[in-house]
Amino acid sequence: MDDAQSLRITNDSTENIFAPIFAWSAPKVLGMTLYLLTETLGNTLLIGIIWYEKCGSDPSTRTLINKLTSAFCTMLLTMNLTLTNYVAYVHLTGPSGVRLCSLSIFCSNFFLCLGLLYLDTIIILRYMYIFWWKNVGAINDQAFSLFSTVNNIVIAFLIGIILYILGFNQNINYFICSGQDPRQPNLDAVWIKVSPLFSFDIFCLLPALSCAIHLFIFIKIYFYNRAENAKRKIQLNILNSPEQNRNISDLATSMLSMCLIFVSSIPMALIITYFKPTELGDSTWGQLCVFLAHFGIQFVTSIPLMLIYYARNDGLHSTVWRKLSRGFARLNCDPSSLEMSEKLRRFQILRSRGDPSQEEDIPLEQL
Repeated sequence: MDDAQSLRITNDSTENIFAPIFAWSAPKVLGMTLYLLTETLGNTLLIGIIWYEKCGSDPSTRTLINKLTSAFCTMLLTMNLTLTNYVAYVHLTGPSGVRLCSLSIFCSNFFLCLGLLYLDTIIILRYMYIFWWKNVGAINDQAFSLFSTVNNIVIAFLIGIILYILGFNQNINYFICSGQDPRQPNLDAVWIKVSPLFSFDIFCLLPALSCAIHLFIFIKIYFYNRAENAKRKIQLNILNSPEQNRNISDLATSMLSMCLIFVSSIPMALIITYFKPTELGDSTWGQLCVFLAHFGIQFVTSIPLMLIYYARNDGLHSTVWRKLSRGFARLNCDPSSLEMSEKLRRFQILRSRGDPSQEEDIPLEQL
């Protein structure tokens, strides 16, 4: 057997430089624990929010942001039930086929971009609701939500295709999944291996840009609400108000959420750019980064972020728990009642703003 053949990775643990990653160890136990928590507690929290934003919240206060939040949680639930389960299957059974591994890398890029697009869309809409759109009742939330969802999916899919063509599917995760040796010149690869710097940019620069957008808008909204609360305090002649404390709490929890997302993306960048392939199996820290990269971001977005969302929305946890205690079969709602609630909400907003010309768009006899 020559040197080239001796470097080839097979399912034989004696030749696989990633064999320690597939063997049971403390990092693998941690990774599987994160996986199980995500698939049980995380998915339950996501289902509760999806139902609440669609059927459980007050129709008079349900906006486009609520619909997109439900769509974002649906995306996370889909990722957990498909991609995360496949990654866990590979870690439990060993290397998989090259085509499935290449597809999983593509799906990983797709879900990453789609999640960031949803988060950016939601925060930008919050900004526009507060500072730009004054007549929000004239907006067809259902149509705008569908447009935003389709637009985000198309953009994320195109980005995934571009990354695939550029060779981003040939990062270290592909070789761990397929059981091939990255030291060999593309054993079954179709595209050229991407540069480590480009890989680092994808997994750190994109979340960093998203965090910067959120940070700017969070701070701007915070100071706007602070100024409005100050005016209200002067008008009502009060020293303190619950709105001021809630404003600070919203800023803190929002910044914490984005920090968690950014931190959870760091292990993926580290295993691609910092660790050598042989170090991932031999180093405990390398193995830990592998499992945090493969299961950490799903855990963070499904549990800590969702718990923060539950804490920020009064009545959400009690409403969801009451429904869940009666069984998942009761988590449904009548589409006709949703349409009626949507029309009523828009009519109430337009009427409260005193715009008779807009009120004619939604006659009372149609409600």
